[in-house]
Amino acid sequence: MIGLKFLRCWAVWERLGQEFCREIRQRIKGGALQGVYLGEDARVKIPCEILSTGEVKPWVILPQLGQPHWFQLSLAVPGPRGWVVLVGEGKRVTPRFNQKLEKWLIVFRNGTVVRFHGRKLVADYLAVVRQGARYQLLQKERVAIDVPHFVRDKEGLREFLRGEVTEELLEVAVELFEPDRISNPQWEKGLENVLRSSTPRPRMNPPQPQQPSPHSQPFLPDPVPVEVPSDREQKKVKVDVEKKVEKRRGKKLPLRAEDDVERNPRGMSLRDFREEN
Repeated sequence: MIGLKFLRCWAVWERLGQEFCREIRQRIKGGALQGVYLGEDARVKIPCEILSTGEVKPWVILPQLGQPHWFQLSLAVPGPRGWVVLVGEGKRVTPRFNQKLEKWLIVFRNGTVVRFHGRKLVADYLAVVRQGARYQLLQKERVAIDVPHFVRDKEGLREFLRGEVTEELLEVAVELFEPDRISNPQWEKGLENVLRSSTPRPRMNPPQPQQPSPHSQPFLPDPVPVEVPSDREQKKVKVDVEKKVEKRRGKKLPLRAEDDVERNPRGMSLRDFREEN
């Protein structure tokens, strides 16, 4: 299907009265009707929005205009080749470059859009139809055929599509088809012979890890004997540690004589000592 982001639509009214055209022209110059186009042939075109549901809604509603006479479709394409629209009675519309928009456009009312997506021939019919008080974009797939790779030229495509599509679509498809670029046949034949004569290299399988036997026991190293110091050695180590601690902290303070303790017991103040003496 055609992507809606590449498709534009306009509602068209023709053969309008001079007074009404004069009023429309004044409103366009004043900026009241943005996007509305009034041609010299008394034709008014109003752009439309195409919703995701396919409904077509004009940007501006002018009750005095009534229902649109027809709708114009504009499809943006990648370039001047590869796209054709069949509009009936053997007529074709091809892309034209729009200087203002700087894009290749195909402008038509309704028709069948024919193109190739890679090696797939696709043809969709596009038109705007009225459903009650609304307008709907109609997209109908006519052709979707994958062209196999053994079809390499236009004559091969003609034979492949004969009886599968109409004669009109067949001629357009043959014109749009781009044959594969075939290299030197001698080079292709030599390459084919080389590929046939070459033998594939043997695959090197990686070594598989050996599975242990269920009856085998894992190897364990012999335990290392631990020497337990005797009581004399432990006592000597303890004395050495105490000497080191005493040396670091300083020697113990000597005890005072017994008479000195009675004359100056611990906890007495200097005043009490003087009163006793």
